[in-house]
Amino acid sequence: VKKHLIEMIYEYTQRGFHVIELHSDSEFECLESTIKPIVLIRYRKDSHVGEVERSIETMKTVTRSLVHSMPYKKLPNLMIEELVAQAEDILNIFHSRRGISKDMSPGAIVMGTPKADYKNSHLDIGAYCQIPTKSNNTQSARRMAGIALRRTRTGHSFMSLATGERVERQSWTEMTSIPYIVVSAVHA
Repeated sequence: VKKHLIEMIYEYTQRGFHVIELHSDSEFECLESTIKPIVLIRYRKDSHVGEVERSIETMKTVTRSLVHSMPYKKLPNLMIEELVAQAEDILNIFHSRRGISKDMSPGAIVMGTPKADYKNSHLDIGAYCQIPTKSNNTQSARRMAGIALRRTRTGHSFMSLATGERVERQSWTEMTSIPYIVVSAVHA
């Protein structure tokens, strides 16, 4: 947690923001000396902070809609992590009516993220694809089954159905339907 918090503060600082307060619950109290001169404002464990609760509910709604767009009933941890990350990306890519800019998204303001480019090929999370294997000049398969996770800077990341691990590829072939055996593999 400490490492991620310091990275986040650094990213804000690099974009010209000055972090002066950090609002948190009492779990972050141990980091107070680490983040000085930033003031740590703590909330009681049972207190309700409307802005935070609304933000969490919005994240849950976006994540829920992504889950229900897929044919899977159970998701591996890797896909759950990617769902939450994609929900965050979705919320940060569009500008807010009540935000500080009418043109720029939160992601553009804070992270310098470019506007969404809808002309490039896009895969929905959970899409079934055939992706190239790392060829090694043997008789082994040249392609493997993968489930689309999300776009990366150089291509797309996938969950390999053979290993359950994340792999990144620059090319892929999206399959038009998802066979039951693929759904079963994701469930397993």
